[in-house]
Amino acid sequence: MDTKNTPSRNGLGTASLVVGIVGLLVAWIPLMFWLALVLGAVGLFLAWRNFKRIKAQTADNKGMTVTAIVLCLLAVGFGLMQAIAVITTTDDAVETIQDRVSGRDASDNVTLGDIDDDTDAPGRLQVEITVHNDFDDMRDFSVTYGWYDSDEEQIDTTTERFENVDSGDTAQLVSTDFFESDVTPEYVELESARATVSD
Repeated sequence: MDTKNTPSRNGLGTASLVVGIVGLLVAWIPLMFWLALVLGAVGLFLAWRNFKRIKAQTADNKGMTVTAIVLCLLAVGFGLMQAIAVITTTDDAVETIQDRVSGRDASDNVTLGDIDDDTDAPGRLQVEITVHNDFDDMRDFSVTYGWYDSDEEQIDTTTERFENVDSGDTAQLVSTDFFESDVTPEYVELESARATVSD
């Protein structure tokens, strides 16, 4: 095919360059990473189509097309970086909200002592609870444990709260409950423990 007198069809190369420039600029705009990824992908497709024209000698803007590919790749790269940053920031924000609203599981931070019935009041039983704050900030702990009889039937539950436990510190309290003379708890078992960020 004689292409000497055929006008060069450089439109795709020009379009890929423009799209690459716009995509690279958009990639720096917060929360617009998705558009940068789309523009980068479109620009690469246009550049690929233009290279086919260059190979067929119907286009002669190879340098422009190479520049467009570089710009489109940069747009995709920066778009991906923005996407990762947004996802990471969102995850951190969600984790912070969960910490303040429902807290984190703190079962491994709680130790329950044995039942102590050596008290002055009949039917009064006590259990020593120990919490250790291994989180990075000050925490409030909510500890719920159950009282069980010899048949492993739950008799009652008790919830205690520890407030403003500094990071790395250990706090203790003696939890007390009263039972009728015909009810005899044999052991206690942790039901749940949550640690929320202190106000």
